[in-house]
Formats: sequence, structure tokens, C-alpha cells
Amino acid sequence: MSRMKSDEGKRLLELYFDKKKINPNQNKKQNSSLKTSIDDVVKDCMVTQPKKSISTPTKSFDAIRNRTKSNMSLTDILNYYKQEGVVGEEKNLILQTLCAINNISFGVEGYSGSGKTFLTDALLNLIQDKYVYRMGLSSNLAILNDSKNINGKKFIYIPEIQKAMNKKDAPIAEVIKNLTEGKDANRIVTLSQGKTKQYHIKAGITVIYTLAIENYFKKDDETSRRFLRLFTDHSEEHINEILDYKARSRCFFNDESRMSEEGLEELKFHIDNCINTNDISYVDSFAPFMNTYIPSTPKTVGYVDHYYKLLNASAKFHHNKRIQEGKQIFLSLEDHFLIHELYHDEFCNSISNLNKTKDYSDLIENARKEVDWQKCWENGNEIIKINFSNVYDKWRDLQIQNNSIELKNPITNYSITVND
Repeated sequence: MSRMKSDEGKRLLELYFDKKKINPNQNKKQNSSLKTSIDDVVKDCMVTQPKKSISTPTKSFDAIRNRTKSNMSLTDILNYYKQEGVVGEEKNLILQTLCAINNISFGVEGYSGSGKTFLTDALLNLIQDKYVYRMGLSSNLAILNDSKNINGKKFIYIPEIQKAMNKKDAPIAEVIKNLTEGKDANRIVTLSQGKTKQYHIKAGITVIYTLAIENYFKKDDETSRRFLRLFTDHSEEHINEILDYKARSRCFFNDESRMSEEGLEELKFHIDNCINTNDISYVDSFAPFMNTYIPSTPKTVGYVDHYYKLLNASAKFHHNKRIQEGKQIFLSLEDHFLIHELYHDEFCNSISNLNKTKDYSDLIENARKEVDWQKCWENGNEIIKINFSNVYDKWRDLQIQNNSIELKNPITNYSITVND
């Protein structure tokens, strides 16, 4: 299958650059680190190949497609967390689950007692225990001394990360840096009598942490950008919802949204297969158009990968409703709508917090403008039609129902209709 190499495909991308008022040649002179040629944009936005985990074997995309025939939805995820006793936090619950299935390291931050650990524990209950290394605080070298147990795991869970990183040169900081960059973590420690010992933790492990934000500990910018950050809801409205739930649960038993045992096992099976499937790449024909809704700041260059990985995670979770060709999966308009609804505002907030040396508020606010989903569909549809004609009809027909596409927020039920 060819990537976008046709003159027409390049013309479309040039139009997107023009919409964003970007001069590729000028930008290249100003900052050689930015990729500006059309071919580079196509490579980055259209087909992305994630790094393979070398810590554990992975399944091919064909394997997951053959083994899981169910049509699990994000509503199933919300129903699971609801029966676990989680009140509200719907965005965080969906996002942390998508992070887990696509090797996106993330942290849940909030005030003490705001439910950070409750959220992450509920997620880890969906995942096989053998995949998770729960970090203790026994000593400064604990994570290195236990490297043999860590290798082969898929997740490192660090509750209250401020306690693990309270020393400036704590080994955990170096391990986190390497793992979140997709690198092996290596360290040589000097023992008594001049002897040395080498520790090695393989790449491909997702790091999950919680952090009490009122704590004196503050992550540096380099650490912050390596994680997708989620923040618990500490609003008065949410607190009242929790108190009301606790009071009502003393006299009523609400089982409206409880999953059957079969449904729960099916969800766990689906999550497990998604976690173990990494030998795939993604074709995203909507990314060039949606790039106009990404704020153009220096910190965005490194942080936008979290956004794209969430899009891939949505396609992976909904793989039975997506077109697959060989080891490639084609994103649908729904993937962009869902991630924009669930994460775009928080993404913009994170970009704002990371850019501390200059005020980019105008650029960030402009990125929050309302998305023209009709144009997004038309442009993405044209790209697939021109450059991937062998899958176009199936890709289009899978999204179109009665000559239109209905996009729906699984939390608010807000929906829009896009005409074909």
C-alpha cells in the first residue's frame, strides 16, 4: 500500500498549511528541528508506526481481530467503573483506559483524598495482575534491585510519585526518563571493594503514577512532558455527587448499569488483547485538517504525540469497527471526534502550563475554536479516496449510515450529524 505520494494528495496538504498560515520554507530556515516538507508531514500525520515493546511478546493485529468479535464501546468502560463505585470522572476513566491499552504513560493528579488512587486501582483491576509492577518505597535502589521482576511486566505503578522521587538523584527519576522515551533503563552501581553491578530494565513498559498536587514536590518540565496528565475533579458539584451517592447507597441498590459476569469478562478479554497488540500502524487522513486545532507552540512539538497516541488508542479499542489492511488500521472520523471531546481542552491546558517563558494564550485560545466536522470529513474522505482507493469503499461505508455520520459524546450524549 502506498503512502500519500500523488500530486493531488500533496496539494491537499499544502492547502492545510495555507489555512494555518505556515510557510514551510520560512519555518525550515527559522527552526531546522521542525519538519516542514510535505513528505515529512505525510509521514508524521498519515502513517505512524509505534515502537514495539521488547519486554513481552506481542500479538499481530490479525490475532486480536480474530479473537475478539465483540463490539465493545466506551459506554461499557463507563458501566464497569460505575459498578466499581466510581462517581463521575468519566473523561478521566475513558482516557486512562485508552492510555493503558496503547502504552501511553500517564499520571492522575489531584488533592489528597480526591480519589486518585481509587481511579487507578479500578483501572488496574481490569488488567491481569501479572502485567503490573507496584513500586514500593523500601529503599532508594528498590527499583533497580527488583529489575528482574520488572522485566516482563507491562506497567509500573507508582502511587504518590512525590514519595519515590523526593531525593534529587533518586534512580527512579532516571528510570522514568528512559522508559517514557521508549528506551532501556541501564545503570551501573558501585558495590563494596570496588565491585560493580549493572541493572537493566527493558523498554516498552507503561508508567502510571498518582500525585498529590498540594505536596511540596513539583515535577520538572522534562518529567511533565513525558506523561499525559489527568486531573481529578475537585469541584463542589462533584463532591456533592459523591456524598449523594454514598448516602443513597445506604438504602438503595442500583443495578441498572451493572455488567453481567459475561460482559465483565468480555471487557477484560478485550482490554487484554488490545494491550498485547502492538505490531500495527495507523493511517489517519483527518490529522492534517485537525492540525489547525493544535496550538503551534515550542512545547507542542513534544507533547502532541500524546494526542496522536490517544487517537490511535481509540482506533485500537474500536478495531472491530475500523477498516484494517494488513498491519494497518484506518482511523475514522469518530476517533477524532471522541478524543477532541474528551481531551482537547485538557491538552490545551497542558500546553499552556508547559510554556512558561512566553505567553501563547492567543494561539491556544484560537485552537479551541469550534471544529468544522463537515469539512474535516470532506478533506479526510478525499485523501483516502485518492490515495487508498483499494480500501476506500469499505472505509467509507463503515462510517456512513443513511447518507450521514452521527458522532456522539458517550458521556454527555451530545451529538452532531455530518452529511456525506
